[in-house]
Amino acid sequence: MNGTPLLDESAGAPRSKNFPFRPFRNHNHNVVVNWLVRGFAGCADSVWSGTVLASYLYELFGSNRYAGYVEAAMGTTNLLVALPVGCIADRGSKASVSRVGGLLVPLAVGFTSFAVAYGVAHQEGARGSIVFPLLVASMCSWGMVQAIANGPAQALYADSVSTGERSRYYLISYSTYLIASMVGPLVCIVLFLSYGDHWRLETLRDVFIVGMGLELFVGAAMCCFRDRAALKEPVAATATRAPAAVAPAAAQPAAEEEAAAGKAGGPDLAPLGHVHPLAHLVPYVLFSSSLLSGLASGMTIKFFPLYFKNTCRMSPAGVQAVYTALPLLMAGFSNLVVRLSRRFGRIQAIISAKTVGISLLVLMARIEPWLLEGTANATSNATAADGPGTEPYYLRGAPPGLGEASAAPPSWKVGVIIAIYLARTCTMNCAYPLNTSIMMDFTPSRRRARWQSLTSVVKFGWCGSAALGGVLADQYGYAFTFLITAAVQLAGMVVQLFLLPIVPMREAAAGAAPPPPLRPAPTCGSLSLPNGAVQGGGRGPDGPGSPGSIQGGAAPLRRSNKT
Repeated sequence: MNGTPLLDESAGAPRSKNFPFRPFRNHNHNVVVNWLVRGFAGCADSVWSGTVLASYLYELFGSNRYAGYVEAAMGTTNLLVALPVGCIADRGSKASVSRVGGLLVPLAVGFTSFAVAYGVAHQEGARGSIVFPLLVASMCSWGMVQAIANGPAQALYADSVSTGERSRYYLISYSTYLIASMVGPLVCIVLFLSYGDHWRLETLRDVFIVGMGLELFVGAAMCCFRDRAALKEPVAATATRAPAAVAPAAAQPAAEEEAAAGKAGGPDLAPLGHVHPLAHLVPYVLFSSSLLSGLASGMTIKFFPLYFKNTCRMSPAGVQAVYTALPLLMAGFSNLVVRLSRRFGRIQAIISAKTVGISLLVLMARIEPWLLEGTANATSNATAADGPGTEPYYLRGAPPGLGEASAAPPSWKVGVIIAIYLARTCTMNCAYPLNTSIMMDFTPSRRRARWQSLTSVVKFGWCGSAALGGVLADQYGYAFTFLITAAVQLAGMVVQLFLLPIVPMREAAAGAAPPPPLRPAPTCGSLSLPNGAVQGGGRGPDGPGSPGSIQGGAAPLRRSNKT
């Protein structure tokens, strides 16, 4: 909204809610802390949790499936921890729970660093040793940290942003994470080039430990959230003065309107202006859609770096260059889709973006034969150590020695694949700010931590399907898993179609609807009502009780705070 202060600059807003240091003194404290957490997390995670983790596990164990198993363990821990943590945060203090997560970070850093270094020192016979259990346990510790960072901490962020502004502020938070994510690949490029630009365990170990060191800043920032900086739940409107002659006549209609609003949107959503009879179902629909999308994405997300490494035959620095460009492009796409949502609607923008992303993933899978035409689809590190019949699909029937000598696809073809991948990933993920803002808008404050913690169920599905994706990639190839992913993502998108008649086209209608159309000003005795007053029952643009509604013939109500 034009002219809206960035956050907590409203008249009478306590200064204690604002961040104490320049240049963010006019911003809500929790909002700035969230930006710091997201920035540090984007930088740290992009160093170790993507390409480096998947490649380390592949090089150590010689199979895609081990990367999937580790992801499944982390997601299971996330699921088991997140729901209890969300309930505790809703009943008690979201900031205190966030601080517990911050204190867990140094423990997870130390445990993971030891497990990674131990794996390199004992890489011979790693499959049958304690190396794999150590790595699984260390990733479980990160599952606990993520359960808190993605649950109570994000719910507190939502509590600290005014209704109607959440799409914009989730875009800022998301873009902060994405832009910071460019730092990690750049660090990796420098490290890989200094080590000779080869996929070696020793190189991957050193890069891993650098990422662990950066995670310590995330833990420190998570300890800085404050409950008292959260904003109060918005109400439809706050009267500054009501004419005495009108107030008695307004009392009965106002009570009836309030009751009607409670019936329509439920008592929790009526103050937020959500009066559609099915408004209370919005979080359930979004969760179901996200769960399907998570199940689909888990089969491929962790394996895209391995696809570039094994199928496209790209070097470590080349793969990291792709992931350096990706965050900046995603931030740009996110900004574009948020702008489009203001004109066409949030759900409409989400569905349009996902339609393009799913189509591009299908295209990426279908042109793999063209990519590999005239080359041997092999990898230098694939083994058949799992036993007869379990060797990767690309080595079955291959002549002895195939692998290191196999030719890479032409660079221009690899460039086409990278372009499709970048466009696909941007369009599939750019709607995250819109999705989250809808969830928070249709969820009352006292339940937000629990609903936000349910993203861990999505994470569990994501990681569980990663284990399946690793097996499928070994047996049938990456392109096959891409097609399965596209089919399940399509199902998740279809579920969101049910929200088209429920979620308002304009975000302002959900939190700060404009006043009703002007009508001729009636008179009440000697009292003249100003233009815009509505005589009799008051209904806002979205129904009874919505923001902007004028109840019982009273003069248009003014907000005490700027929004």
